[in-house]
Amino acid sequence: MKILAIDTATEACSVAIWCDGQINEHFVEQPKGHGTLILRMIDAILNETGIKLNELNAVAFGRGPGGFTGVRMAVSVAQAIGFGADLPLIPISNLAMLAQGWYRISAATHIIPALDARMQEIYIASYRIINELAEIVTPEQVIAPNLFTLNFDYHTWHGVGRGWSAHKPILTAQLGQQLTMVTSEFLCHAQDALPLAITALNSGNTILTEQALPVYLRDKVATSPLKNVKLSSNS
Repeated sequence: MKILAIDTATEACSVAIWCDGQINEHFVEQPKGHGTLILRMIDAILNETGIKLNELNAVAFGRGPGGFTGVRMAVSVAQAIGFGADLPLIPISNLAMLAQGWYRISAATHIIPALDARMQEIYIASYRIINELAEIVTPEQVIAPNLFTLNFDYHTWHGVGRGWSAHKPILTAQLGQQLTMVTSEFLCHAQDALPLAITALNSGNTILTEQALPVYLRDKVATSPLKNVKLSSNS
């Protein structure tokens, strides 16, 4: 099985490939210029692994929530690859990706990922790890940090993501003793989409390229994907 994963929804830009149990990832933190960077990174990782696009089984992408331009970029690039190589797509929540990544790093099993949504709001959800996969508990939402609550009092939770950096005092006051750790600088990694994507592919939970849409959570955001995305090699 071979799956390409891409993500441009946050300050990080990353691409990863799963090839029969082996993971390769390229990751760069760079707030701007994701459009050019992600295409170069895809070409580089395909050349590095010797995998051609038509040898892939699927393409996974961070579908949001996250930065509006970055989310649109990931959708557009995934669509371009999907159309060009006739591949199914697998949309992955960026909050789930954060939770999956923090489990990989820390082995924490109860995780609250948050991203800064601007306008004094956050994108936030809560996840528990079941069979090594992030499973959503509190639904994704865009909300003022002083309104976020957990309806659970029997677990300790880890906060992760830059939504915590922007609003840590309010969130920690809200959650009190339910919160044991906050790691606010952790960013999404494309490799953390891969465990979720493998499960989705094995279950047949893929979408057609024309079904790929960004998820912003906030209403009244332009959703048309970027145009004329081209890959320069391995197509």
